[in-house]
Amino acid sequence: MSRKIVYKGGSGRRASMKVRPVQALVIEPPAEPMGTINGRVPASSYEWNMARALWFYKWEFFYLLQLRGGHDIRGGLECDFLVKTRPFWTPLQVDGGHWHTDSEKERLHDTDLINALRERGYQVNFPPKHAVDKDAAVFEDAKRYVATEFGRA
Repeated sequence: MSRKIVYKGGSGRRASMKVRPVQALVIEPPAEPMGTINGRVPASSYEWNMARALWFYKWEFFYLLQLRGGHDIRGGLECDFLVKTRPFWTPLQVDGGHWHTDSEKERLHDTDLINALRERGYQVNFPPKHAVDKDAAVFEDAKRYVATEFGRA
């Protein structure tokens, strides 16, 4: 014996209301899969886009330069990109805009980063450049940022 379930009242939808079809969610794969940056796996797609833009304009750079022990040691630092500009090197940090909103804390971090680079013997520009997420969201944005801030090598 089968039971039939009858619903009464429904969802309150009137017969005059039109039902819209549900659009299929299409997830497109990235245009180009991320590779390695100078032999290291990038920490984010923002860093990957920035590295591609630096390569596009023929800039030489170090990626994830460990200073004072890097992230393995308390108080250690890491420079995302150290770009070889003349007459001094230029540190470039790729930051997520949401996480880097405290300007006083950022200024202290920048000063510490510059001092650590100078301890290693680099002559660097102060303050370092900061590319936030909107500057490197896609490759075209990163190219625009590098062209504006650095130009061609």
